[in-house]
Amino acid sequence: MQHSQVYKIIIFEGPDCSGKTTLKRAFEKDTNYKHLCIDRMFVTSLVYNKIFDRNIIYNVKILEDLKKFSREFDVIFVYMSTTVSTTWRRIKNRGDDMIESKKNLLLVNRAYDKVFSDLENELNVIRINETYNVEAAIERIKDGIC
Repeated sequence: MQHSQVYKIIIFEGPDCSGKTTLKRAFEKDTNYKHLCIDRMFVTSLVYNKIFDRNIIYNVKILEDLKKFSREFDVIFVYMSTTVSTTWRRIKNRGDDMIESKKNLLLVNRAYDKVFSDLENELNVIRINETYNVEAAIERIKDGIC
């Protein structure tokens, strides 16, 4: 018996304060929660493990799991990217201290770019930059679902 996929899995990835949660919530509301939307998953683990030298030994396994998950399920990655200055301002406005310096933030941004560049032929990725308009971004994601 074949099952038809009722929804897509959409994973919003990107650095802190890049707009993931804001866009995810707006997309869910706009589509009446029709899709399974996840705020961060595999890619964030790869990036932060590498940048902060945590659990590096697990990155090979995480990468294998990411590829397997993407092959076996209908997954779209929405990659939210921002400039260091925009992200730094948002982090400071939020009062977050996870990223201690602009230098670390630059490393995080570069690591996200590298992961998505390395996997661009294996993942279904929609890139949204910091100048996005919420309505236009929602339409881009919807177009990527079809």
